[in-house]
Amino acid sequence: MINCNQAFSPHFTLAEFVASETAMRLVIVNMPTEIVVNRLRILCDTALEPERVDLEPLHINSGYRSP
Repeated sequence: MINCNQAFSPHFTLAEFVASETAMRLVIVNMPTEIVVNRLRILCDTALEPERVDLEPLHINSGYRSP
């Protein structure tokens, strides 16, 4: 089971990427697979975390959208 509160880096969690008002409104399960979670973690570690530290606040909007 995927935990939305898992940290990808010091300043990012999965919850930030899966938050979607549209998914909530339309009752869509907006949860990525483990493969996608691992890729998001790499993205955070290598690209987004340094940017958030330098440019805070950096807001993620629709970081993941389910098929």
